[in-house]
Amino acid sequence: MASFMEDRDLVMSIVARFKEVMEDESTKQKYNQRMDPNKADPTRLIAIMNDIINECAIIALSDHGVDAEQLTVRLPSLVRKHYGNDKEVLALMSFMAQHGARSWIGDLKVGDTRPDVDLVAIETKGKISLSDLHINKERPLVIVSGSIS
Repeated sequence: MASFMEDRDLVMSIVARFKEVMEDESTKQKYNQRMDPNKADPTRLIAIMNDIINECAIIALSDHGVDAEQLTVRLPSLVRKHYGNDKEVLALMSFMAQHGARSWIGDLKVGDTRPDVDLVAIETKGKISLSDLHINKERPLVIVSGSIS
């Protein structure tokens, strides 16, 4: 275990700084540039997103005098592993659940019309719009997504 994880106050401060860096305008610009599905290799999008998250984590750790070499997994995963029952820490980490989608499509709420977006096939790299996949317009289109951390 990374030694800094034993100090809850330090972890809270690091996570708060991590959130600031993740939500910083320069990070959003970097994210939008690197994650643009029209420019980026679609097979690398997850790796690119993880690189950005790790860059933000390194800044937050460095700002608190913690050597980033102590990280063996992504900072959010490490925090959840060690403080998974701590509601205050988890509340501070909740911004991670919405970060990625928000920079692409804004603040959608239940009942809002979803934007039509182009999807890129991993194997062929061909593009198809999400609306083209919605074949039966009489029924709702359900989109299921997830992540591995």
